[in-house]
Amino acid sequence: MLALPAAGRVLWRALAVLISALAILRVGVGVAAWRAAEVLEQPKYDVLRNLGYRMEIRKYQPFLIAETAVPTAGSSSVRASSQGFRTVAKYVFGGNTGGVKMKMTAPVTTQVSDRRPARVSFVMQPSQYEQIGQAPRPLNSAVKVKRVDGRLVATRSFTGPPPNDARIKRERELLLKALAEAGLAAAVVAGGETLVSGYHDPFLTPGPLRRNEVAVPLDPRAL
Repeated sequence: MLALPAAGRVLWRALAVLISALAILRVGVGVAAWRAAEVLEQPKYDVLRNLGYRMEIRKYQPFLIAETAVPTAGSSSVRASSQGFRTVAKYVFGGNTGGVKMKMTAPVTTQVSDRRPARVSFVMQPSQYEQIGQAPRPLNSAVKVKRVDGRLVATRSFTGPPPNDARIKRERELLLKALAEAGLAAAVVAGGETLVSGYHDPFLTPGPLRRNEVAVPLDPRAL
């Protein structure tokens, strides 16, 4: 095997150093993004029961959301979530009657169902917006500000990139199996609705640090 000329060896060393520096920078930016997301305001809830394997039953206090509907026919939940995110983000970052730039919160949730279009929502800052009348009016009629009454859900948390349809189905099935084993299958609200939440950005935060959740609504009367 022929040895590289001295100039070639220098070039390869410089390239290796550059790649290493970029990798370190990428990790540093990702960790910074993760830390920023970890301090975002979230809806308050109580854990009523731990089902193990990162699954639990939660009771949420009421909160407001900014929501838009996105047709999913012929597209994946990831694509629908991305499209809905852009629509609602414009409202949050100033696309409202007062031009108010609101603070980011977590999570961003996509509500998927077999019976109707996906709905993508941002949580309105709970400490500032407690009533619908307090929130700026969206300029885009496709965005609606809604109140989510205190709800009961079963959740399954996992890491990685935004989940595709197959991953969502798999995580939901694991959650339903855990509920059945706990004798809580009858509490699952009929209709096949699934809440898919992401607590970190899908681009900067490394997959192992990203927190995703799949949740199913529960009927408290059946517990």
